[in-house]
Formats: sequence, C-alpha cells, structure tokens
Amino acid sequence: MITREFLDLQAATAGRYILEREVGRGGMGIVFLARDANLDRPVAIKLLPPYLAAQPTVRERFLQEARLVARLSHPNIVTVFAVEEHGDLVFFVMAYVRGETLAERVARAGPLPPATATRMIQEVAWGLGYAHANEVVHRDVKPENILIEQASGRAMIADFGVAYAADANRLTGAGQIIGTPHYLSPEQAIGNPIDGRSDLYSLGATAFFALTGRPLFDATTPIAVVNKHVNEPPPPLAGIRPELPLQLTKAIDRCLAKDPSGRFSTGEELAEALATTGLTEREVPAPIRHYFRQGRSLALAWLMFVAMVLWFWRWVDIPPDPASRSLAVLLLLVAVLWPLVYLMRTARRVLQSGLTFDDVRAGAALEVRVLAEESRAVYGGEYSSDLKKTKEDWLRFLAGPFGRIVFRVAGLGLHHAPASPRPNSKPVERMMEAGAVQLFKELPTALQERFEKLPGIQDELCCRAEELRGETGSQDELSRVIGALERVRLDLMRLQAGEGSADQVGAALAAAEKLNEETGSRRTVRT
Repeated sequence: MITREFLDLQAATAGRYILEREVGRGGMGIVFLARDANLDRPVAIKLLPPYLAAQPTVRERFLQEARLVARLSHPNIVTVFAVEEHGDLVFFVMAYVRGETLAERVARAGPLPPATATRMIQEVAWGLGYAHANEVVHRDVKPENILIEQASGRAMIADFGVAYAADANRLTGAGQIIGTPHYLSPEQAIGNPIDGRSDLYSLGATAFFALTGRPLFDATTPIAVVNKHVNEPPPPLAGIRPELPLQLTKAIDRCLAKDPSGRFSTGEELAEALATTGLTEREVPAPIRHYFRQGRSLALAWLMFVAMVLWFWRWVDIPPDPASRSLAVLLLLVAVLWPLVYLMRTARRVLQSGLTFDDVRAGAALEVRVLAEESRAVYGGEYSSDLKKTKEDWLRFLAGPFGRIVFRVAGLGLHHAPASPRPNSKPVERMMEAGAVQLFKELPTALQERFEKLPGIQDELCCRAEELRGETGSQDELSRVIGALERVRLDLMRLQAGEGSADQVGAALAAAEKLNEETGSRRTVRT
C-alpha cells in the first residue's frame, strides 16, 4: 500500500534515494527501505511522522538523535549516513540491516540459548562502551532496539531516539522520565542524573528477557513497573535457568545492581567478564552439531545396510507368496525410512530453536574448515576447506539438496517469522524501470493504450543511464536521466493512490521522451 508519507518522502528525495517499501513504524518514526541512487546501495530512511515534526521540541530531539549517532562508527551500532530537513519532512538515512529485533527473535523462537545470548550481550556491551566513551548515553536500551543481522548473527544497537550527549542541552524537563518502563534503570526512573552505567542496567534487564522470555519486572501499570525497578530486588536468574554458567548469571546480576557503583563501570568491562564464560567464541550451534552427528550416523548405517543387502541377497530365498513378499518390502521400507524419521525430528528441533537451513549451510561450511585444519595438522597434505570441494561427502549430503528437502518437510506446520525485506539487487535505473512497468501493467486498458510508449521509453533511458555510468564528467546528465525515470514512476504511484491524474503521467512521459531524444542525439554526436 502506498501511503501519503511514502509519496511525500519520495518526492522530497527525488534523484537521490529511490524508495522501495515501508518496513516498520514506531512511536518516533516510519522506516523505509530505499536505494541510494548515487552509491547504488540499500539504505533505510527513518522519517519523523509529520504531526510530530510540527512540534519543535520533538523535531529537535529527533534531529539530535541523528546527529549523535552520526558521530559514532562501530560494528555494533547502526551507521547513520545523512540527516536532512525538507519543509515539514525530517528524516535521516542509515545503513539497512536485514534481520530481526531481539524482541522478534524471542517471540518467534523462545528464550535464547546461553551461547547465543552471551555473544549478543557482549556485542551490545562493546557498542555501548564505544558510545559512552564518546559521551553518548542511549537511555532506551531494550529488545526492540537491538537488531540481529540475518547474515552474520551480529547484534547492533539501533534507535538512539532518546539519547543525549553529556555536553548537549537537555531537551527534557527536570524529573521527566525518558525510556521504556520495563527496562529503566532505578536512577533514570526517579529522574536522577545518569551516565553509561544506566544503559548497562537496561542491558541487564534486556539480557534477563533474552534468557527467560519474560521481563525483569511486570505489573498492571507502567508506574508500578517503575516502582519495582526502584524498590524491589531482581528475581535471581540462576533460579529460573539453573543450567546457565555461574559467570553469566553473576555478570547479569551485577548489571542489575540498584546502586550504579555496584555495576560494571564500562561496557568493555562487562564484555571481558562475559568472555570468562567460555560461551563467546563463535561455533556451530548445538542443534546443528547434533543434526550433523545424527546425519553422519544415518549415512554410514545406510551404506552398511545397502552393502549387506547386496551381499546376502543371493542367499536369501523369499517365499513366492504375496504375503511374504509384502512383508519383505515392508521391512525394507522400515529399515530405510525409520532413521530418516529421526533425522527429520532433529531438523524440526533445529527449526524450533530459531535456526534455519541457511544456518545449517553456514555451520557445514565452518565444520568443513575445522575438519580440514585437523586433517592437515594430523596427516599433512592438502584438504579443501570449501564445502563444494570437500572430501566430507556426508556434510555435502546433509547441507545440500537432500538436507533442504528434509528441512522443508520438517518445517511443515511450524510458525516461521516473516523474512526481512531483501534489498533489490538490480541497478537503480532498472529498479525504477521495473517499478514503472509493473504499475503500467496495472492500469486500465484505455490508459495502457494512451501510454503505450512507456515501456520502450523507460528501457531506452535505462540504456542511456548504463552508458553514462561508465563515463567521467557525465554525472549531471545521469542525474537528469534518473530523475526522468523516477518522475514517471512517482506519477504512476500517485495515480494508483488516487493522489494524481493521467495528465500528470502523460506530462512526465512526454518529458522523458524528450530527454531520451536529447541524450540519444548527444550520444550520436559524441560517438
């Protein structure tokens, strides 16, 4: 669905950013997936809702968020590229992280395994430590503001919407609470001055949620929750999950100390404490290791079974009656399919833990590298660490087409989280052409006949853009071509949304045709 905010923002950023779709809404912004036309890379654009942008205090707070985060450059903090104002529109452009929030992960797959949670906490602690060293306090650390990148599993801190710099003017009144009640530090709850240790308390409350699936404190009203943060001791994590390493529960308990002096002094200190748990080294997740181990046993069992059948078949005389033959076939099917059922059950448990077949592929690649290192160290010689070339055929078997089928069958009936939008991989001009042509195909027949030149003109302009990208000094002309492509697409979107007219589309198409003729003649002269 094309919204008013989408159309207004696309019009304001014409020629520089190409909006693809809306990916989320929150109390302080609307986020769109877009493409940077100049650098041809996916970005996320966070737009302050216009009704909030009209409030000077909220507008300034939103801009302050962007300026603060733009000062930070860290692998565990979402990067901000630009901050802009266009009339009533206020937005900033940041790196697009394809994945899910910690809150979404826990809702989908339940509490995190200890190793996964420990690595996540450590990475967030590194990011917060860096921000605090640059005099930036987040003040709203919570599961919804921690992104987990799909490709790498890396945790990244997002939405410094209520952060502030220690040397900046305060935008909140004395005693005013900023943050989320379930994750507020005691000093933040009562309006006292705060520093980076307040974020570490919020991180401790977030870690408690990640490991248990429930908030640290809960009550019927926000004020009651805040009161518990101030006055009640936190429930012991070890009592809820006794299997957790003692060092991990001690580290989280220390983050949750009521007095800031009882907490870790920096994020780096917390990260070092978590390193002593032995859970922070990245490895193949336990459910996937079990799948590999069971699959290897299954592969060996099948090979032995086939060998035995081929060897003894000559001496086995099955009675010719139908009942005996049916029984022999049944026993053969049971011998083949029964182990496969166990393998599918293991695959289902892998999926239930929040992992996917892509994680299995990544785990197999890591396992191959480890086995290759071991073989070279013990036997010498060359052993491939490439999954496609390895001698470990059983791993290729389990992480190949056969494994994909096993996981598809095992996943039947399971609830899967919706995948994050994948950025369009086409060049920006081809992306706009495809969008315009798709909108053209949705027009009534009469309008399609009226604009019958549209697909051809769009394609020719795309060819011009592709030629211009390879030339120096043609940036202005390239921008004009992309602008013409974008205007046609935008006017078609407005027409579809009931915000524009066919005459506007006709004017945009005429301008595109004229530019196509001009650039075409210039190409002819130049060549």
